[in-house]
Amino acid sequence: MSRTPVFPAVAALAAVVGVVAPAPPALARSELPELDNPSQGCVGPSPVVATEQAWPFRRLAPSTVWPLSRGRGIVVAVLDTGVSATAPALAGAVRPGVDVVNGGPADSDCQGRGTALAGLVAARPRAGTPIAGIAPDATVLPVRIVDAEGRVPDGALAAGLRAATRARADVILVGTGTARPDPALRAAVRAAVAADVVVVAPINGQRAESADRPAAVWYPAAYPEVVAVGGIGPDGTPLGSPAPAAGVDLAAPGTEAVAAGPVGVGHFRVGGTAVAAAQVAATAALVRGYRRDESAATVVGRLVRTAEPPADPALAALLGAGLVDVREAVGATVLGVAPRNDLPEAAVTPPEVPPRPPAAALAVTVSLACLGTAALAGLVAATLRRGRRRGWRP
Repeated sequence: MSRTPVFPAVAALAAVVGVVAPAPPALARSELPELDNPSQGCVGPSPVVATEQAWPFRRLAPSTVWPLSRGRGIVVAVLDTGVSATAPALAGAVRPGVDVVNGGPADSDCQGRGTALAGLVAARPRAGTPIAGIAPDATVLPVRIVDAEGRVPDGALAAGLRAATRARADVILVGTGTARPDPALRAAVRAAVAADVVVVAPINGQRAESADRPAAVWYPAAYPEVVAVGGIGPDGTPLGSPAPAAGVDLAAPGTEAVAAGPVGVGHFRVGGTAVAAAQVAATAALVRGYRRDESAATVVGRLVRTAEPPADPALAALLGAGLVDVREAVGATVLGVAPRNDLPEAAVTPPEVPPRPPAAALAVTVSLACLGTAALAGLVAATLRRGRRRGWRP
């Protein structure tokens, strides 16, 4: 008697609803150029398109929660060098924004750093490369706070925060910091928090000059209202040696990340505490996209309480609550306790294929499930009919 091939059909259905191949190996350092500030002119295109995921993305595994949230409807302000709206990886993701240094919009980027940070947050999946942002449906609001020489003018940080708050950003990513506390900057931070905005900023990732001369404390990260982020390497080693006053809240991967350039389809290697902060800001966007009834303060508490604690308690001063945990931050029903029952076990979308919209993916899944059920029911019925003809009894 011939048999209906049930198991291949089930395997195909499983591939749609969550079973994927293991993550590819990490990129070698030499494969991609490093994003550097050009001595003259603007950053050009990278000649290399990344074909494998880098370790930060694989470590955080944001695609495990994309069936629940991809950041759709969430606005992430990026305060740095501007963001290129013409970068293919960010096509359709970038608003005009605000240039608080020169006036006008901020949707261009000569130096490339703001575009790289925005790409880590919200780069759209594209054919031919697995590189995508952690929250690939989020919207980017660029706010330029850096001048043409790469400096942050006095008052630009505060002005940038106020501009992002007025534009109703849900999350503000500050790409840098200042060693001088400023009453206007503190007031701008408090105004953003009062407007229910999650504010994320990097700590100073430099090494201490000596035991009695720690690295300078950066603001706004040092303000208690701000999520202060430090970076780690693949082995969990902290980047830099922040002073206790830095007030580190969370850590995220800060080396060997892969990001889009401001022009062309190629990619660059990027690192530093700003890169780590971008990943935390993107995680906040995922949480806000899924848990729209939660306040900014609740989201921050969720990020901190669901973090993966440092293996060595002595590192708490350098890593805060530990490594941001994307899966737990989005899925924990009770903060820091159990994941949601509806949280998938693995990514739905293969890394090199742009994902379907959630509604379309759900429709395909339901259709395949119905077809699989119908096929199985037909097989059972046919088997019973043949059995009765041959004298079988139930």
